[in-house]
Amino acid sequence: MEILNPKQHKAAILIASGKPKKEAAKTVGASAQTVSKWLGNPEFVALINKTKREMMEETRDMLRGNLITATETINELLKIGKNEKVRFEAAKFLIEATGIITPDIGLWDTGPQTVEEVENEMIQKGIMPSDISD
Repeated sequence: MEILNPKQHKAAILIASGKPKKEAAKTVGASAQTVSKWLGNPEFVALINKTKREMMEETRDMLRGNLITATETINELLKIGKNEKVRFEAAKFLIEATGIITPDIGLWDTGPQTVEEVENEMIQKGIMPSDISD
């Protein structure tokens, strides 16, 4: 098992945060080609996926924190019967986004979380995992 160097670690976090590969490379002082090579490293990919999952869980928890307010808004709108479509749609979105009334969907699927899972997925896709540590 390879330990990621600080540049790889920071680049993985940036990519997981939604930064383009080229921007992550520039930020850590590496080339885009180097970051592309790192994407062949199961440890690097696993860190990206694990970080994405943690970010999604944190976001979901924040949304859940507003679930009572959203539910109260829906109840209020239903009781008073006024046409406040914008508020209703916002409340509806908040409830759906928490996954309370809808099953987990692709949004929450951030990929394999362990090195072994990443390696297995790569092999299934016909990609050979590499041990590049530039």
